[in-house]
Amino acid sequence: MVEKTGRRVVDGRRRDLFRLVSEARRISLAYLFDPFLAVQTSTLRTLPHQIDAVYNKMLPRQPLRFLLADDPGAGKTIMGGLFCKELMIRGDVERCLIIAPGSLVEQWQDELWQNMPRLFEDFVTVALREALVPAYGGRVDDQDQNHFDEAGQVRLRPDIVWKIRGSAVAVIDAKYKAEKPAGYPNADLYQLLAHCTVLGLRSGHLVYAQGNEKPVRHVVRRSGIEIFSHAVDLDQDPDVLISHMRDLAQTIASTRLTALVSPTVFEGV
Repeated sequence: MVEKTGRRVVDGRRRDLFRLVSEARRISLAYLFDPFLAVQTSTLRTLPHQIDAVYNKMLPRQPLRFLLADDPGAGKTIMGGLFCKELMIRGDVERCLIIAPGSLVEQWQDELWQNMPRLFEDFVTVALREALVPAYGGRVDDQDQNHFDEAGQVRLRPDIVWKIRGSAVAVIDAKYKAEKPAGYPNADLYQLLAHCTVLGLRSGHLVYAQGNEKPVRHVVRRSGIEIFSHAVDLDQDPDVLISHMRDLAQTIASTRLTALVSPTVFEGV
């Protein structure tokens, strides 16, 4: 909507989408401030010759006409992945076709798959932060540092923790996987149960990237802790996806309020 003054006004119904798009735009320009952004946002340990090949030899050549050849074990897969990621960050590439020898296909798939959970977790974190904080207050932290045991020997890091006045009120784990044919994976329930127990919460949420399962609620026996599992369809249109995440945030907020007064029910897992 545009006022007579010429100033653009964002309609309230699309505010969350606007904020998410703005954040995506800000991230897309991050390479202007950090020339090694792909390295900084990766969990890889790169070597000097790999950085030199990608940033000093390959990226400056536009259009790229480059044959990357090196000894076995020199990290050509890492160099190729960094190059593709850097081009995507800079907006030069939207889709990338990788043609690999048959013996290396699984290696490429495994290494690319390792990065997808973090991307999905980042999306869920941003989407829930933009939906929860303006409407209900507090802050949304990712990878919140905790310990499983009293001695502090076992670290525990939930994916997403929503806090109000410094205290955790909701915990969410994002899983880049589909639910199995018989339902959601049980191991994820056990992990989230540990998060809820350590944080002193009566409820927690699992968010999956794929699947057709309807939301499922489990009440853990002899504890009364409620665990909710949700599946998000990433193939939806952006407007529909953001609306889905907004509905999910509302569900998380409502379960936070009801969990404080709900009676203990022994059923489920």
